Amino acid sequence: MGYPKKYVGHYHWLAEWLSDNGFKVYPMEMYCEPVLVTRGEPHLCWERYGKYEYVDDERHWLYGAVDVVAWKNKQIWAFEVKHKGDKIKTAILQTGNYAKYFDYSCVVAEDLKELTKHREKFRALGVGVYWANMPNITILDEPKLQNPEPEHRNRYYNRFLRNTGMTNNTPKKVDNAQQKLNNFLVATN
Repeated sequence: MGYPKKYVGHYHWLAEWLSDNGFKVYPMEMYCEPVLVTRGEPHLCWERYGKYEYVDDERHWLYGAVDVVAWKNKQIWAFEVKHKGDKIKTAILQTGNYAKYFDYSCVVAEDLKELTKHREKFRALGVGVYWANMPNITILDEPKLQNPEPEHRNRYYNRFLRNTGMTNNTPKKVDNAQQKLNNFLVATN
């Protein structure tokens, strides 16, 4: 997968717009679980060991690299950016996947014609639809609060807070062995 991209030259315009609107922006892309994408139906391909095997044609993974992650009012927002020429249809799967991990999921696209073609699908998923009409960003549909699994949501929420320096006084968890060692050292001094 490589290293996450920084905002420099990529999505700095969105990061600046979000900051101007009260968001705290994560400094790089954040990864969540990838989505399996298949084209075509499974079909019989060959006989192996006396049995036919089913295969999917053109199967690949759509990686869960969230372009921009932001925090506002103790909720995490995931933004998928689509430039002119990008397939907005892939954002349907991506933002639907982000809804499992983040409180809000949004798509930001430069191509209004393509965006309006798939707008109803985004709306049905509760995904926010933003049009990047440079230098402005227009909110076409507000996102709906998703219902991510608490375990997943907390993992990304804590990662966000930890990597943006927003938690300075979080107590560290001390296990029993460490506690016994601390007690011993105090007693021997």
